[in-house]
Amino acid sequence: MYGTVSLFSVLRLVVLTFFLVQVSPHSLYGQEGRKIRLGFPAVSFSSLVHLVAKEAGIFRKHGLNVELIQISGPVLVTALIVGEVDYSAAINPGILLAAKGLPLTVVMATTKAPLFYVISQAEVKDLRGLVGKKLAVSRIGSLSHLLTRLMIQKGGIDPDQVTYIQTGSTSNSLAALGGRAVDAAALSMPFNVVMTKKGFNQLVSTQGIGIYPNTGLQASKEKMENNREEVKVVIEALLDTMGYIGKEKGMVIDYIKRTWKLSADVAEQTYKEFIPFLPRDGKISLEAVQEYLNGAFKDNQLPRHVDVKTVVDLSALEQVLKRK
Repeated sequence: MYGTVSLFSVLRLVVLTFFLVQVSPHSLYGQEGRKIRLGFPAVSFSSLVHLVAKEAGIFRKHGLNVELIQISGPVLVTALIVGEVDYSAAINPGILLAAKGLPLTVVMATTKAPLFYVISQAEVKDLRGLVGKKLAVSRIGSLSHLLTRLMIQKGGIDPDQVTYIQTGSTSNSLAALGGRAVDAAALSMPFNVVMTKKGFNQLVSTQGIGIYPNTGLQASKEKMENNREEVKVVIEALLDTMGYIGKEKGMVIDYIKRTWKLSADVAEQTYKEFIPFLPRDGKISLEAVQEYLNGAFKDNQLPRHVDVKTVVDLSALEQVLKRK
């Protein structure tokens, strides 16, 4: 004999099913939130989106209990591969290692390019004034050095006509410029604003070089395959943070002021200069990344040509954008 089902039982099942379908994925993580370990390279403006997401409670609003772990350089990639962190905020150097075969993929961007500037002594008025002069970089062959050469080249000057002085760090470059040991320096934000307020000249920035892999969200391919919903929740939180940074000017300026110990006017100017670097939709140009990979192959950083789609997967981002 078959059992009977009451109308009340059917209605209760329908209501429960409706609830489970309508509830957002991150609301199922529990009161404390889904625990996520997110590695980032430094307390810098390149990581500002991730830092603000934590500071402003945006991760928590999305049901995520995020632990930000500062890990530098290739060590962060290793941590991501072995599962010590769930995600990396740094796209570089992971994108090149992914191109060499590591099972990693970039799923979104939070900056359009690294935040570097060429700042000069007051008497150097433009890029032409750098010819035959000394320019401080943190390390020969470093990202700041390579991007400085690219900025100068994009400005119509042969970068080989400039003498690059290795200082060991951005703070040392700052000191060298301030002490007139060099004619110019490659500086990151907010040091460019600090120095221009003192009368130094800002000759060029990475805003003029186009899209260039920098920071965002990188995950293992296993994470994308087996925990896609979690990836989408993290993406959504970072997208909302970029919107928050654009809308909540006063709150963000106050955070910048406190974190980098800046004066109010320097913090505000730094905020203004940061905003154009935000990709509000989280997208990174596949054409630009392909060009970057082609350049890496040409410079012998990669053993073969690599298709951008093997190292960048924006499908989860596209799904999030469709429902926003």
